Amino acid sequence: MSHAVHTTDALVLKSVAAGEADRSLWLLSGEFGLISARAKSVREEHSKLRYALQDYMHTQVSLVRGKRGWRITGACARDAPILSGERLAAYARIAALMCRLAPMDDTQDALYEILAHTRIALCDTHEIRLVELVCVARMLFVLGYLSHATHYAPLLEGCAYDAATLATVRACAQQLTDAVNQGIIESQL
Repeated sequence: MSHAVHTTDALVLKSVAAGEADRSLWLLSGEFGLISARAKSVREEHSKLRYALQDYMHTQVSLVRGKRGWRITGACARDAPILSGERLAAYARIAALMCRLAPMDDTQDALYEILAHTRIALCDTHEIRLVELVCVARMLFVLGYLSHATHYAPLLEGCAYDAATLATVRACAQQLTDAVNQGIIESQL
């Protein structure tokens, strides 16, 4: 019996060793939302997939849906900058929060776009804390945990991290932080 192969761009949010050489990955894609997929033999030295499926990578994956869930049959790293240091730590916190809050197998194209743009913005700016704050606020807004208050409404729509957006964040950083903290508390996760 043959299965349909789905190819999509995805962000690797988290991975866990499974068995001797396999790995379970949490991927966020625009087409499928947050999914858990298994990659066979990816931890072996000769695996062609191992470099494209590292945590926090932006990659193009080929997936097959089977009886026991998604399987990764192919992967190719996208031309995206590599995160390191404080930028990687910020993105790791964002990815961990996404894994906690987002429902599995629920198509959320907006969440994928937010995280993809955030990954790029983290590489392009020195205002890492502001980018992280805006990203988390946008995630919570899309998931319904943050209200659309007027004083920071323009920040919640879209995915831009331009100078005007960051200037607005600076002006209302404390109010936005309070709203984000309240949203996380109300999520009860």
